[in-house]
Amino acid sequence: MQLYRLAYNSTVTTPLTKADLKQILATSVINNQRAGLTGALCFSRGAFLQILEGDRYPLNATFQKISRDSRHKDVHLIGLAPTQSRLFGNWSMAFVDDTRDTRAIIMKYCGTDRLMFGYMPLDEVVALVQDMLSPKPTALRK
Repeated sequence: MQLYRLAYNSTVTTPLTKADLKQILATSVINNQRAGLTGALCFSRGAFLQILEGDRYPLNATFQKISRDSRHKDVHLIGLAPTQSRLFGNWSMAFVDDTRDTRAIIMKYCGTDRLMFGYMPLDEVVALVQDMLSPKPTALRK
């Protein structure tokens, strides 16, 4: 089986509560476990960034389903590339919430505290997410 990594970003259509986000995460965990996918979901200031890893066919089917979800719009595929190993193998779906620290990390990578990735290559987006998941993010080190 060839592993692939996919990243996309999108904008929510209506404001989401903490309960909404918890439900999205719980559903993602179940669906990803069934499909053999792993990844990370980031939410900040009304925008999602998600990285998914797994076999190409369930990855594609999951992305198509996500693209049709009415809770968000402007779904933008940042990149899809083969990979040798999973970076998020310990999580069926890791989650990064909107905090002052995550906004500071986003600022370091994007030049703004908003999740904007149309111009970033896939490997930089992956580095951003890894940094946000790190207990001591490199972007916040002095």
